[in-house]
Amino acid sequence: MLFLDLGNTLVSRDNITKKFIAFPETDTILSNLKEKGVEIGIISDGNRSLLNACLADPNLLNRVKVVVMSDDEEVGGIRKPKAKSLT
Repeated sequence: MLFLDLGNTLVSRDNITKKFIAFPETDTILSNLKEKGVEIGIISDGNRSLLNACLADPNLLNRVKVVVMSDDEEVGGIRKPKAKSLT
């Protein structure tokens, strides 16, 4: 499985609509990886509801097997950047 960050890797934020839009190459890259049997996972900061509301293409996430958001309770529910205490 290949894990990717979402922002500035698969999508970019449009300055006018404030929506995340896929780069022109995103569809081709995801299709090529799928043809080779590579499953895709997304690791990103933020929360799911905001992400889903901001994606210009709501079907983009349907093409990946796993989505992990830093705000998910299962991973600590901590948005980045958050300094971890060493004490």
